[in-house]
Amino acid sequence: MTAPKSGWKRSRTAAVMLGAAILSTLGLQGHAMAGKGADWLQYGNDSGQSGFYAHEKSVGKKTVSKLQLVASGGSAIQSPGLVLDRGVIYTASNDGTIYALNADDFSTIWSAPQLAASLFGDLTPAVAGKIVMTPCNGTVNNNHVTGLCGLKAATGASAWNTFCDDCSILNSPSVDDNLAFYQYNVEAGTAGTVYMAAVNTRNGKLAWQYAQPYHCPDNGLGSTQPIPVDNGRVYAPLGCQGAQQNENQICAFDETSGAQIWCTDYNDNYAEDVAANGTVYVTTGNGHVIAMDEGTGAVKWTATTVDWAFSRVATPDILYLGLVHDNGIVALSTKTGAQLWAVSGGFGGLTVANGIVYANVGGNNGHAIYALDGKTGEFLWQSNEGNGSSDAREILSGGTIYAACYTMCAYKIP
Repeated sequence: MTAPKSGWKRSRTAAVMLGAAILSTLGLQGHAMAGKGADWLQYGNDSGQSGFYAHEKSVGKKTVSKLQLVASGGSAIQSPGLVLDRGVIYTASNDGTIYALNADDFSTIWSAPQLAASLFGDLTPAVAGKIVMTPCNGTVNNNHVTGLCGLKAATGASAWNTFCDDCSILNSPSVDDNLAFYQYNVEAGTAGTVYMAAVNTRNGKLAWQYAQPYHCPDNGLGSTQPIPVDNGRVYAPLGCQGAQQNENQICAFDETSGAQIWCTDYNDNYAEDVAANGTVYVTTGNGHVIAMDEGTGAVKWTATTVDWAFSRVATPDILYLGLVHDNGIVALSTKTGAQLWAVSGGFGGLTVANGIVYANVGGNNGHAIYALDGKTGEFLWQSNEGNGSSDAREILSGGTIYAACYTMCAYKIP
């Protein structure tokens, strides 16, 4: 009996090593994969905030035109991000309440008034195990503060919070390896100090934090969207770094220890960056796109778009950018930064799965969800009920597309 057991161990070890090698080849080893390939646990699906769902198989270019509305309802949705875990959707409403909704019919399981006032309209919860994390309001020493709160996923009851005196949380959390990452600002007159923080998702205890070394009015607020975490590193905009101490720079930190690995001198203002496949994609307020090596910060390529990008999706081959004022979509090669295609037409949040770009589109006749060919930008399908949201990005799981259509909507191939 001993020999077969030993052989089984060697075979199993070899299989694990092979699996790790395959994941490494695919560029997936650094991401917190969404539950068994079915759930969508944070804003960009993975910790790098890529917005790319690699597990969709049933809805493709040949079948997407068959999508039909199969469910709608629930409360009015304001959040730009929906998350899904084991049949429950977590999102925020217009009145600042966090909702847990049944994914089948959008009936309310529980609700909790948690939304931080400074993030109204930009909140996205994140799920880790049995905890739902969200920016939230609180009071410390009679001062109104914001922080990160952990709610029990089953009931919405409070599990922990990270309130601090005279501080404001700056973005929704990213989650990887039982750590939640976010930034907060401590005011000091007309200036302030921005902190990069990591807390344990189970109990909210601080794992590490990093303070920018200068106090300044331009203090690295960046975007309120989650910051990317990939391949063991956190990539965050921090003010007054580098040679240009009046601008926001992007820095990389070790996600376990918080040690600073590198910082750049590129202005990362209005940051909503993504990290995937060994590259950090930084977009600036003047329409520049910079692809940086995750390990060193070295620039791989730069590109220029006609406008600032507010929504980004990174796949292994293509970087998709949703532009603010132009309201179009630009597709760039992840290898060179060359433009592959561009379309215009009032597009909102983007999600990519199985070669299809899903985007919300606004117009005089209401809103709709569009599906475009990821390689060409060619139109493939649109929702026909006329009530799709132009804000929240869609999420996918098991052949179902969930979207905020003022309330909630689900689309599926019958």
